[in-house]
Amino acid sequence: MSGGFDLSFWTIDVPRATRTYPAIWHASASLTAMYKCIQHQDRLTDKDKLYKFSLAQYNKSIRNILSINPNLAELSYFAQETLLFASVLFTSICILQGDQEKAKVHVDRGIELFNYFRFWEHLTKLPKPDDVSTVHSLVALFTRFELESSFSVPPKPFWQTISFDKRQAPVLFTSATEAYYEQQQLLNNLIKVYRTEVAQHLKGNTSHPSQKRLAYRYQYRRWKNRFEKLKGMDHRAKLILQMYALAIEIILYVDSAAAELGWDRYTYTFRRILTLANELFALETAPNADNDSATTLFSFSPVSCHPCLGVGVLCRDGPLRRKSIELLKQWPLRDGMVNYKIAASILEAIMIYEESHTKKKLPCSECENTPATRICGPHRVLYRDMEPNGEGKGKLRMTTVDDVRHGRCGKVVDIAWGWPAKPSC
Repeated sequence: MSGGFDLSFWTIDVPRATRTYPAIWHASASLTAMYKCIQHQDRLTDKDKLYKFSLAQYNKSIRNILSINPNLAELSYFAQETLLFASVLFTSICILQGDQEKAKVHVDRGIELFNYFRFWEHLTKLPKPDDVSTVHSLVALFTRFELESSFSVPPKPFWQTISFDKRQAPVLFTSATEAYYEQQQLLNNLIKVYRTEVAQHLKGNTSHPSQKRLAYRYQYRRWKNRFEKLKGMDHRAKLILQMYALAIEIILYVDSAAAELGWDRYTYTFRRILTLANELFALETAPNADNDSATTLFSFSPVSCHPCLGVGVLCRDGPLRRKSIELLKQWPLRDGMVNYKIAASILEAIMIYEESHTKKKLPCSECENTPATRICGPHRVLYRDMEPNGEGKGKLRMTTVDDVRHGRCGKVVDIAWGWPAKPSC
């Protein structure tokens, strides 16, 4: 479950928390039993016992959690940590069960609490190294959770722990995990800054120029220099970090005033991302991949799904979008916060919707006059939000640039991803 970047969280932070917080002990026991339940699909007696044990432990954890009031003004660090650990573990249990709807509820509540507590500020407050290590892990996880919902709704509150002080000497990375932690926070905040700029432009307010991204250009160059000097890196981790680096390079320079048409200048970079994704796919599907510790039932560690999702959503090049969708459909089953099969269905629905405006009885003249892609700026999908409703189906709300300008709610379509959402456990 640790994937490529979360080994210390699952092997150090979670076991330590189980010895400290009863709620986390029960949640961890529930998760372990559910994991074994999925692994023992062919042994019905064991599977039934494991499922009942998992459910009992889950309920005990919930009862412990209910004793904590998250709205208290002076909630202790340890109570905050308990609630965030519980959010991660409950999300994990729901993902293993295939219940994307409940998983989304848990992770959304976790993100809300993370921002309400301003939990990242504990990095500079806690005296014990073990506590600081746990904060690093939780900050990294919730950064990723924010990233995975970054294009679905208006931007999350802005926060960061990265220093922009040019006088501060850069410290070389000692591991891919360190490089990953800083990279994900850069990307998360860049997306927030960019989306805020776009929203302001759509409302006719140009008082938020793209100069806000200048500091990130310097920070990214410093990150890239240290990343290139990192030796002995696992090839899989390197591919993942390279894909996200290309995504950062796009967002650093894309013209927010052009809204959803600004991405057209970066088709070549999108192709490079897809090339790296294909290389990673070959690595994941190699004959010896089953023996690779990174191949699991699910992991929160990022793989190709998010960059490929970006290619499919942001790029207007039809063939490139279709290649991204096909790659996601073929990817080995690996349920994380963004399920590959669900992602492919979302991309397909968005692409079909954007391309549909030239196929109507009264086609959009702007789309017809747009070279090559036949998709005009106002009909690009700006926000997307998917609500699973069970059995491998869901409803996708797509809000276009034009919808935002005119205060409309967007279009809702039914999507399906081809398998039951919940395993027999």
